[in-house]
Amino acid sequence: MKEQISNRQFLFVLILLVIPTVIMYVGGIGASMAKENVWISVQIASLFAVLIIYINVKLGLRFPNSDFGQICRLLTGKWFGSLIILYYSFWQLFTGSTI
Repeated sequence: MKEQISNRQFLFVLILLVIPTVIMYVGGIGASMAKENVWISVQIASLFAVLIIYINVKLGLRFPNSDFGQICRLLTGKWFGSLIILYYSFWQLFTGSTI
């Protein structure tokens, strides 16, 4: 049986993954470059994070019975979609272990 998460659960997963990533990476990189103005770079990166979350939620609503892999393959083709899924999986693994 194929299990699916709700749109709300997907939103929470994205928020719990994207926001800490923004704070850790942008905050760390920005602190070395921007010094006391690091908060500006975190705010700008947070806006991009919200945009990414918005796009993912909209895709989930547009393709309600499809998982992330199916949506990637549908929008970009079988071969390139598989590369996106592979990249995303490694990114998730790396970011999750870092956080």
